[in-house]
Order: sequence, then structure tokens, then C-alpha cells
Amino acid sequence: MAFEKASVIFNISAILSCHAANQSRADDTGLKTAYHSFQASAGMFTYINQNFLHPPSTDLKEDTIKTLINVTLAQAQEVFFEKQVADQRKPGLLAKLAGQAAYLYSQSAEIMQNFLDKNVFDKVWTIVVQAKAAHMGSVASYYQAIADSESGSHGIAIARLQVADKQSAVALSWAKTFPSSPPADTNLTAESGPNLLDLIKHNQTNVQASLATMVKDNDFIYHQPVPNEAGLSPVARVTAAKAIPVSELYQGQD
Repeated sequence: MAFEKASVIFNISAILSCHAANQSRADDTGLKTAYHSFQASAGMFTYINQNFLHPPSTDLKEDTIKTLINVTLAQAQEVFFEKQVADQRKPGLLAKLAGQAAYLYSQSAEIMQNFLDKNVFDKVWTIVVQAKAAHMGSVASYYQAIADSESGSHGIAIARLQVADKQSAVALSWAKTFPSSPPADTNLTAESGPNLLDLIKHNQTNVQASLATMVKDNDFIYHQPVPNEAGLSPVARVTAAKAIPVSELYQGQD
């Protein structure tokens, strides 16, 4: 009976994540719905991990569910980040939001790698998560560089852009391995690969253009030393997406 309950809740979580992914994020309504449904999905998955011990199937094991929680929260965080970019928030905040999304995708990628030989997660999803982890890391470094430059730390800004460029190259190398026809049961389409590439290339273009400008300005005007990567402090993170508890999602007799 417990296994049956957990399986039903798992399916509800999956439906919520599909509902979120299928929203058009071109308008506020779609963004809000996607943001809520991804967090709701994470909440349902969290409930499974908290209430069902020693499940008899791999899909309900703790590490599998933990990965799904991280992926759904990473996507919710990314949706929130997109809204803040559209609202032209300050680069310091955007860097922190992107940094948290990168962290969540990285956590997912780490566990997924351990599952590769067990066929728990399709390889295509591993590609997406690895590419997104590197891409959002690059985006975080890019916006932090803009914030550093605005506060007069031009040398540090250049170093961050150099890191962003490296991360973008890693993201691109992952995205290029995306198959032209992903398996039907992955919920990823033939457009998913090109869309991912476009996203990464757009950021890479911004990073490289800003880097060229900042290097030129520093050479001619500021003359600040550029620290190496090891000397940079990590980009701070801000959490905007949290798993919504089941008690909040379904209140009262309903």
C-alpha cells in the first residue's frame, strides 16, 4: 500500500514538472505558473523522501528522488531568474540567482553521473543538466563581472569574464553532444538541442564582447592587475525556489 501511494505521488510530481515545462514563459502568467509548478513538483518529491523508507524500486530511491528535486528546483530558480532579467534587476542580484541555479544543476549532474551505468536517467538528460550547470555558472560570472566593473573593480571583472568564457565553452561542448532525435520517452524534442545551443551561444557572445571592451578599457584607462581564477571569491548565491510542502499544496479535506 505504501509503495502504491509513493508511486501515485511520484506520478503527480512528474505531471507537475511537465505542466511547468509546457508553459509559455513569454508572459507573466506562464512564468508564474511554471515557477509554482516546478516548486510544487519538488515539494511532492520531497514528501516521498521524507515518508517512504526502503522503496522496492530504483525510481523511488533516495538519490533518484534527490536528483529530481534538484532538477525541478533548478528549473524553478532559472524561471525566476528569467523574470528578473526581463525586469532589468541589478547585475549583483542576477549573478546570485544564476549562481544558485548553477549550484542546483551541478548537484543534479553529480548524482546523475553515478547512475549512468544503471540506466536510471537517460543520457540526454545528463547532457542537458551538465550543459545547464556550466551555462548558469557562466551567466553568474558574467553578471558578477558587470557588478564588479560598476563598483570600480575592473581587474576582478576581467578575471570573472575569463572564467565565464571558459564555463561557456564547457556548456557549448556538452550541448553539441545533444542528439538530433532524442528518445521519445525523455520529454525532450528535436528543438531542445538547438534551443539549448542558442541560449549558450547568446550568453557566450555577451561574455566575449564585454571581455574585449573591459580589457581595452583596463589597458588604456584603469591599469588594474587581473587576478588569476584561484584568487577570485565565489559568486554568492540567493535561493528563490523552494520545495512547496504538500501541506501547503493540499490543505483541508481537498
